[in-house]
Amino acid sequence: MANSAAQIEERRKQFLEQQQKLKTRMNKVKHKIAEELNIPFLGSIPIDQKISEDSDKGVFFIIEHSDSPSSRAFMEIVTNIEGFLRSKEKPTR
Repeated sequence: MANSAAQIEERRKQFLEQQQKLKTRMNKVKHKIAEELNIPFLGSIPIDQKISEDSDKGVFFIIEHSDSPSSRAFMEIVTNIEGFLRSKEKPTR
């Protein structure tokens, strides 16, 4: 029996909802682990096949795909690291 377009769309929506719930739970777990270890949570990077492909080619992913969610996440983490390091600097006299 063939699935109608409406059934397929409904299953797709259900899958996306489940995926979002899982993502939310995983983010909570990551933050909880960082908190328990007393380290800052600097961010997470969405999985993107192009990251490993570019690495294999010796190409900088964030330059080649600067508008991708993964590149934006990389850059956000860099910004978070810079902020963390600045907060740990000792004032000079």
